[in-house]
This record gives sequence, C-alpha cells and structure tokens, in this order.
Amino acid sequence: MHFLQEGKLLTLPQARAFLFPNPTSISVDLEDYLMGIFNLPSELARFSVNSVIKGEYQQAEIIFQFVSELYTGFRLLNLKNDALRKRFDAVKYDVKKVEEVVYDLTLRGLLKKK
Repeated sequence: MHFLQEGKLLTLPQARAFLFPNPTSISVDLEDYLMGIFNLPSELARFSVNSVIKGEYQQAEIIFQFVSELYTGFRLLNLKNDALRKRFDAVKYDVKKVEEVVYDLTLRGLLKKK
C-alpha cells in the first residue's frame, strides 16, 4: 500500500513503526522484512495487469521501473540457498511479466512518449 500511495519502498524502521506503534518485545526482523519485500514484485506484477485492464496504462510503466530497481538492488545481496534465495529467483520472473505488459502497451501505442 505504501508504494501505491508514496511511490517508494517502505523502510524497515517505517515498517516497525507502522506495525508496532507502541514499542514492545515484538518486532519485525530483517529476514521477515526482506521476505515481504521479495513478495512485493509478484503483487505489483498482478496489480500492473489489473491497472491495464482498468485503462491506467502509465501505472504499469511506473511499476516496471520500480520492480526493475528492486531487482537490481536484490542482486547486490549475497543470499544463501534458503527461502530468501528462492523468492529472489522468482522476482526475475515477476520483472519479466511486468516488462511484457509494458512492451505490449508500447507496441500498441498506449503509453505516452517521454
């Protein structure tokens, strides 16, 4: 939701403050935060398709730019063979899905030229 409203990624401290406004012994650790961020591209890929269906073509292009930047950042991480690595591997397919949506829109002339 934060990306859709603000156009940027929710940081770990922001996530902690949002989920647990009163400091307690419960918190969001880095691995849980990363797992959530790794799931974001698949949700945004679905959202980009829904945006196109609703005629909001520019939204797909914004999502593609964001998901591409996320993937570039993820590639800098040194992930071992675990759940995070598996999610990372799935992100490249999410990027490809959104890229195909933007490519199709470009071919059809539905995106505004920059």
